[in-house]
Amino acid sequence: MTDGIRTILKDESAQVSYLDRGRRRAADLRHEQGAGAGAAELVLRTLPGWSLSCDEELGRALLAAGARLTRHGHVYQWDLIAVPPEPSWRTPRLAQGLTLLPVAAVPAPQLDPVVLAAYPVGHPDHPPAREGALPHGERELVETFRGLWTGELAGPPLPGSAAVCGEDGPVAAVVVSATTAGPWITQLLRLPGPRTAGLGTALLRRVLAVAADGGAPSIGLTVTEGNPARARYERIGFRRSTGRMDLTAP
Repeated sequence: MTDGIRTILKDESAQVSYLDRGRRRAADLRHEQGAGAGAAELVLRTLPGWSLSCDEELGRALLAAGARLTRHGHVYQWDLIAVPPEPSWRTPRLAQGLTLLPVAAVPAPQLDPVVLAAYPVGHPDHPPAREGALPHGERELVETFRGLWTGELAGPPLPGSAAVCGEDGPVAAVVVSATTAGPWITQLLRLPGPRTAGLGTALLRRVLAVAADGGAPSIGLTVTEGNPARARYERIGFRRSTGRMDLTAP
């Protein structure tokens, strides 16, 4: 049954709830009542083959019950009230020949080369190869980014989302999406190389300034275990608040 936008699963030993994102994806899975092992068994019995997203405690119980870990993420947040961004961050200084453009001005397919270059084979966010997919999961990478850029996966991108383009096309992009926890930076990527050095930080800071201007009390992001960008987020000023796990039910 459903409770507002949350779906409730319940049996004699446990109760859990989640947000149904379609395509057999259960987001923000919460252990409401009962033992962790009972909650994990209930989820795996009810949602076979689904993609699951939950906190670390429930995630460990799901792993023990037979689920497969696809991502262990660390949740970072910035308190925009306690630590207001610098006003100058709203207008980043870009190298000559680079232009900041809104989402609507850049078709999603034009960003495919940036996506693939930002997440090469061996990167913690590069998905494993699957039968029928392009080599090493490139199709999954591209389709996920396109879905966020167009709004198909998480609703229309929020203000602050943008691309940086040169004469030869896009070189960097950031996507901010609406979530139950507030605005969330769901993608931040750039082409590797000296030409784009510093663009990730500049786009990130611009997002903070735009979110603060819009009245958001905080903004968050999730970075995968093993991603070297984690150190950059901490250096800029983001603080870790919790952990999340993405899993696949058998």
